Amino acid sequence: MITSGRFALVSRPTALYNVNQNILSLYGSYHKALNADQKQYLSAGLSMGIAQRNINYENIYFNDQFNGLDQYSLGTAEILPSNNFAFLDLGLGVSYMSALSDYSSLSFGVSMDHLGGSSISFYTHSIEQDIEYPDTKINRKFTTFLSMELASNEYVALLPRIMWQSEGPYKMLSAAALVKFDLTNYDNQAFHIGGGVRLNSTVAGGMKPSALYLMAAYEVNGLQVGLSHDISTSSLSSQSPGRGAFELSISFTGFYENDESMCPTF
Repeated sequence: MITSGRFALVSRPTALYNVNQNILSLYGSYHKALNADQKQYLSAGLSMGIAQRNINYENIYFNDQFNGLDQYSLGTAEILPSNNFAFLDLGLGVSYMSALSDYSSLSFGVSMDHLGGSSISFYTHSIEQDIEYPDTKINRKFTTFLSMELASNEYVALLPRIMWQSEGPYKMLSAAALVKFDLTNYDNQAFHIGGGVRLNSTVAGGMKPSALYLMAAYEVNGLQVGLSHDISTSSLSSQSPGRGAFELSISFTGFYENDESMCPTF
């Protein structure tokens, strides 16, 4: 069995009205071998977080009310909700991984975030609320993925990936493939290169390509450093023709001493 965890703190401020959202989250997972040779694993993960939203009313101004005679001298009489509240955010996921051969493996899984569909409306979380206002809730996000490592030897491997996400009316499909080249006989250095495509749902309906991306990465002793470049294919490309987004990624996968068993990695 293998356990793992992660701790995260995220803050998203908006300068104009000083709107802030802070999220404190804890991630954990448990991996269970399904057979004696440890070539199949079933994994389950849970995320628990506390989110806080607040807004500063000092920079928001409203016009005074007309006194009915000759001037605007009455108070604004604006009913503002509580400017600070917190809510619980939960996520759950399961995955399965199996060795296909000495050099090939397969893994797939599903997850759901925002299980409670918590309200993010300032009015809903107000202590005093005489008027019933429309509520706004976080859409539950569903994710499913399939990844494979296909190889007939230890020197070259094909790494196909596909992921589907759905959150309310929004959907995304991402597919990619990398080629992994082993640079040493000890399997501790490798070079990855490949690309993929991302499709998103549109207002008119259906799915259309929104971006193409290229990626290259270097891996040494479990540490992988990658550089990718997104090329927008949607109408947003007209706002920045010839330019895309660069992304630098760093990941680390721990080693295991028993070469006869397989450690699940996703």
